[in-house]
Amino acid sequence: MFNVNDVVKYGANGVCRIVDICTQSFGNGDTEYYILRPVRAKDSTYFVPTQSEALVSKMQNLLSAEDVYSLIDDIPCCEAEWIDNDKKRAEEYSSVIASGNRRSIIGVIRAIHSRKNLLEGMNKRLHVADDKLMRDAERIINDEFATVLGIEPCEVNTFITNRLNLA
Repeated sequence: MFNVNDVVKYGANGVCRIVDICTQSFGNGDTEYYILRPVRAKDSTYFVPTQSEALVSKMQNLLSAEDVYSLIDDIPCCEAEWIDNDKKRAEEYSSVIASGNRRSIIGVIRAIHSRKNLLEGMNKRLHVADDKLMRDAERIINDEFATVLGIEPCEVNTFITNRLNLA
């Protein structure tokens, strides 16, 4: 059970604050909802039925700072396997991103970055779909890390690079 003012990660939607828990009627009778508002995109609102196990399971407590540091330290070991089939790769990587498993999401980011670097060395470009998956995954990770560490999302990559260079 979550409470008003709790800050959670809501699936691929990023970090949200629970601004209210209330009963609403959207034509299906009265239902109790968590009202979530993204921390960085205040123009969106998500209504999550408190009785929907599937949707509530997408709400996760944020990592602790220690967990974030541990994940950063493990980044060199996190990498998803590159899947040559474009359709299978998009399905698999989208599934990983939707799962909310931060370590696996970081693996996807690393796999796509590695592919991007390989292609750039051959004067080629990454597929648009892969670029979008990478940006979505980075947004999810950067949003949570920034919130936990008290920095801006645009500062996360520099923070990670500096930490890894000190290790």
